[in-house]
Amino acid sequence: MYRSTRETAENKAEELRREAQRKGEDVKEGWFNWLGYGKSKVSDAEQAARERRYQLESDADRLKREAAKGVANAAEDVRVRAEKHT
Repeated sequence: MYRSTRETAENKAEELRREAQRKGEDVKEGWFNWLGYGKSKVSDAEQAARERRYQLESDADRLKREAAKGVANAAEDVRVRAEKHT
């Protein structure tokens, strides 16, 4: 009877250890999934920031060209007026 009770207790203890280990692995997997989710969100945000910076740089270049064209047109107007008065 002692041997049977002991085997039953050892078997139950082993079953509980395996279950605890499995639950620990589940928790770890959930934690790593959560970390991976956070990393992917950071990567998405970095990509969006790069795209926005590129768009702003393109817009800035376009505005610079438009401003330069405006200055060139104004300079041409001044030159034409100066030629009329000379």
